[in-house]
Amino acid sequence: MAFPDSPEAKLGVARFKAECCLRGLPLKGRRITPDEVVTAFPDSSNGKLGIAHFKVASCLRHLR
Repeated sequence: MAFPDSPEAKLGVARFKAECCLRGLPLKGRRITPDEVVTAFPDSSNGKLGIAHFKVASCLRHLR
């Protein structure tokens, strides 16, 4: 959480959380839920694209 509060940093953190969720890896000792990933993406065009990619990947892996 040492990232600055910029849209690029938020996008990077959201992508990292998405990868942890999709791979079933814990972050800080607990699993990341798909809802947490979706809310982590910033409200920008890149953020919306990231959400769409995550939703496709999670549907293909049958995550809920």
